[in-house]
Amino acid sequence: VGLTGNLQLSLVLLSLLAVLPLSLVRSYPATVAVIITGANALSAAALHSLTVAGVLAQLAVQYVLGLGGAQVLAAALSLPFALLAVLGVTAHSGRLASSLTAGLIIVLAWAGPLASWAGVALRARRAAAAHSESRLGIATVLLENTARGERARISRELHDVVAHHISMIAVQAETARLTTPELPPAGAQRLAAIGDM
Repeated sequence: VGLTGNLQLSLVLLSLLAVLPLSLVRSYPATVAVIITGANALSAAALHSLTVAGVLAQLAVQYVLGLGGAQVLAAALSLPFALLAVLGVTAHSGRLASSLTAGLIIVLAWAGPLASWAGVALRARRAAAAHSESRLGIATVLLENTARGERARISRELHDVVAHHISMIAVQAETARLTTPELPPAGAQRLAAIGDM
């Protein structure tokens, strides 16, 4: 295997290293992001080549970092590509390849932080939605408790009014039984029953 074969093998290995760790990004976002960034930066600097899959994996890990709140790390991972874009490391290879690689480096330098901020925006949106849902739940519980308290208050008032009226009926029945002259015994018995309530 000649020098070209070694370069091709290196490019394949770096390309795989720039994509395969993406499957572990949910468990180890920072580690995966550093590995993918290293593989892409090394591929661009040493081999003057980048793959579209590697670029997409880079943007994906920066998005995930932003989503997880690690936007400083995500921004720092764009720095190697900004440095490579400024240095113009792809100038020695073929014109089309170097133009494409330079374009991809510039994409990573600028779109990486944007991907990170897109993750930050989504995280903020989710937090706002959760906060809004929480506030709605609290308002619902508060409304239910207020209604329950109002029903209890009305029930107590109704109970007091009814009890007062029944007491008045009992007193009036007892008074009528005692103060009505020549009351038939059946009427006196009924008034006594009402008075005993």
